[in-house]
Amino acid sequence: MLRVQKHDGLNRALSLAFELKTFCEQLILTLQAGDVSATVLENLLLRLIDADGQLSDVATVAGIVSYARAQEGDESYDVAAEFAATRAAITAAASWVLSAIPKSGGYALVAQWTATGISYRQFSSAQTATLVTLLDDIVASID
Repeated sequence: MLRVQKHDGLNRALSLAFELKTFCEQLILTLQAGDVSATVLENLLLRLIDADGQLSDVATVAGIVSYARAQEGDESYDVAAEFAATRAAITAAASWVLSAIPKSGGYALVAQWTATGISYRQFSSAQTATLVTLLDDIVASID
């Protein structure tokens, strides 16, 4: 059986959080700059689902709360609450994406055939303004 050590789990979570924060900050700029393709939202959704799963896994590492407190030098630090806050922000953003993309028969309607090929659905800055706020919430949950 592969054993994940407390320090491995915390380091993995910190690395994941930093990468997610950077990704969200860059995506916010992209969304504010103009229209984006539905593929951008699909990629975001996959990234959020992956991050949520990884944070969920790390949160279950035995002893991680006490280890994080020792590393921070703060007995009141609750890394589990931090994980929960970030995961809640991730869930809210993922839910927005799932509701923003039209569906039919369980399929996402992200593209259509045209005379010249495939045209992907576009989302304007106005349409993604709420998503920007939700991404800001993810960023804010990561220090």
